[in-house]
Amino acid sequence: MDWIWRVIIFSLVVVIVFGLVLLIMNPTNPTPVTVRNAGDESYRQVGVYGAVKNPGTYEYKGNIRVSDVVELAGGLAENADSEFSNLSKRVNDGETIIIPTLGLFQPTLTSSVQEGTKINLNTADRNELMSLPGIGEKRADDIIELREKKCGFKRIEEILEIPGIGEKLLESIYDRLFIE
Repeated sequence: MDWIWRVIIFSLVVVIVFGLVLLIMNPTNPTPVTVRNAGDESYRQVGVYGAVKNPGTYEYKGNIRVSDVVELAGGLAENADSEFSNLSKRVNDGETIIIPTLGLFQPTLTSSVQEGTKINLNTADRNELMSLPGIGEKRADDIIELREKKCGFKRIEEILEIPGIGEKLLESIYDRLFIE
């Protein structure tokens, strides 16, 4: 029985030594990897698709607008409808921008938000926010301003920082809000 333990220990030593020899003789050449801290919010990503020359996902720093994202994507395509592209809109991290094409039928500028639709506080425009009960033009603008100042909301409750939005109002609209 004693000889079995000696064989097992000898085998383990041989495997370990063989593994070390392989590592020493065949080192890997790692490729440099850029690592960002999870808390580094200066880097953001945005997807831009539709009528642009180079659709895809782009990385940026700071605050930018749709027009800047279009430039990152190589500019507007020939069939782009710049009138309905809202090129002056601020872009949020993780947002997807779709540049429409010219067509026979033009979209209307009415709100497409239906009653009961959940609204992402980090991407909602003024009209979407105004579809919430108790949120008018001023409060919608205040929400967008606070969102831009904070570079996006981390928690829904952060809108309580806005004058005129209290716990009762938040409670009445809480189920219609979410954050991504």
